[in-house]
Amino acid sequence: MTEFTYQSKVYAWEGKLRKATVRVGEMPSIAVWKEWQVAMLKLNGRDGTFYMQDPIGAVHRGIYNLASPGAPLVAGGNQNGPDLTTDGWPVSLAGMLKAGDFIAIQGRLYQLMADATSSAGGLSTLQIWPHATPAILDNAVITVGINAFGTFRLLEFPAFVYDVERCMTGFAFACEEAF
Repeated sequence: MTEFTYQSKVYAWEGKLRKATVRVGEMPSIAVWKEWQVAMLKLNGRDGTFYMQDPIGAVHRGIYNLASPGAPLVAGGNQNGPDLTTDGWPVSLAGMLKAGDFIAIQGRLYQLMADATSSAGGLSTLQIWPHATPAILDNAVITVGINAFGTFRLLEFPAFVYDVERCMTGFAFACEEAF
């Protein structure tokens, strides 16, 4: 912001990624606490990656049926921006997916920014965040809802407390998408 005009300039860069802080709740036993601790150690800080989904948004709200899903795919590689052209959906399905639903493509989570409907030919243009990039391949498989996981890495190793009473209360860690 400039001092004299109070005008600011905002830059919308192309790169976008999802970050999260995860709180692992109370541990039922020391054995479970040790399993979590070892899982974090195996990641070796920022070196390793793990799969994660949004636990609140894991179930999609649209009428798309995971039991008979068709075969949704990216329709054409080298796409850029918020609109992703897709095909292979069940035909003529209004309300197929809802704004806020999650999909995954090539190990990355995307969130729908608008409701999605499929055409008579099973085509649908999805408005997504983060935006599509040329790295998304033609015919890449699209997974929906409970099956949608992203690849993440730790931002730093979590601070474990070596006190039985306090370790049982759980711990927190911060992570970001890894792609």
